[in-house]
Amino acid sequence: KEDQFRYHPKYNNEGGVFFERIVWGIDEITANTKLLIVVEGPLDKTNADKELQTNLSEEIRVICTFGKKISDIQMMKIKEKFDKTMTSIDKQLFLMYDPEAIEDSKGYAIKLDEEFDHRVRVARPPEGRDPGDMTSLQFEATLSSTYSPLQFYTSFVGSELKRKKRSFRKQNNTYVK
Repeated sequence: KEDQFRYHPKYNNEGGVFFERIVWGIDEITANTKLLIVVEGPLDKTNADKELQTNLSEEIRVICTFGKKISDIQMMKIKEKFDKTMTSIDKQLFLMYDPEAIEDSKGYAIKLDEEFDHRVRVARPPEGRDPGDMTSLQFEATLSSTYSPLQFYTSFVGSELKRKKRSFRKQNNTYVK
């Protein structure tokens, strides 16, 4: 009886769940799309569309994967659309996940980069922000200072470990920088 009252997330993109087959916004991609931004959730996509004014031009499109996992099915759908629809020679894919998903972003960025002929960049939102609450100026700044997947992977290994170490020390009342 207790199980029926347990918390159930709005969506969960772990293996075996229907959301692993959906890429929201993929049908919005056209031959004029040059920049494809991949975000985690519907609120991230909705806000990015609004702030980047994607309704005014087909050059930028935002899609979401319903969670920090990108399934093989989603990757195949994105790649197919990227290759067949986006005809511009300078087309790029940007991965912009929430700051809490840094560890997951690293692996997916490397995998995406291999699949998309090294046309992938990683856009890291400002500390404490995610695409669901960023302003147009924050999007502009974030998209203008991106990382290659390898740079991203190596740059944030140490910083993430330091953050976790500070957090652990703070929780144990032995906080030392």
